[in-house]
Amino acid sequence: MELVDLYPTLTELCKFDIPTQCEGISMVPLLRDPQLTWKKAAFSQYPRNKVHKGAMGHSIRTKQWRYTEWIDTRNGEILDRELYDHSASQLADKNLSDQLGLAKTIEELSSILDKGKGWRRIKNDLDKM
Repeated sequence: MELVDLYPTLTELCKFDIPTQCEGISMVPLLRDPQLTWKKAAFSQYPRNKVHKGAMGHSIRTKQWRYTEWIDTRNGEILDRELYDHSASQLADKNLSDQLGLAKTIEELSSILDKGKGWRRIKNDLDKM
């Protein structure tokens, strides 16, 4: 669940039409059936001007991982990556993105993130339910 999902959820529960510009997804189907397959990750984004001027950070958070790609807003190039393992501690503070043994994990998470556009694909899939 993401904060952006609260508005469409409350809107549907109040029996109003959900505005098409909402980026979130109503969780009413999940409330009705908690066993439903739902989002693989929570998505977020934020700018970073100190290290990479003009870069936008796009992140996903799964049960175990927080993965971020810093993307140049001018050309779409990935400038940097961060990977944190939250299975040992919720305060994970060691960037593991340079560990060769985690290359497949990074590839999978990067595919879900899709340079910050992955949330749209997930939203489209869930909207069809």
